[in-house]
Amino acid sequence: TTAPRGRELVSYPKLKLKIMIRDKLVRDGIHLSKPPYSRKVPMAGILEFLMNWPKSSQNR
Repeated sequence: TTAPRGRELVSYPKLKLKIMIRDKLVRDGIHLSKPPYSRKVPMAGILEFLMNWPKSSQNR
């Protein structure tokens, strides 16, 4: 596969890639644990979801 715009493809170790992504999120002021990227689900909502889970899915 050819790299876009003449750039070479680079492979990074998993840890380095995680650090690079974390640093970029920090620089951009993005907090994945806060809205709009995440939201709290009330415990009652989770229980209702589990109680209504299709029976066929539970037998897997």
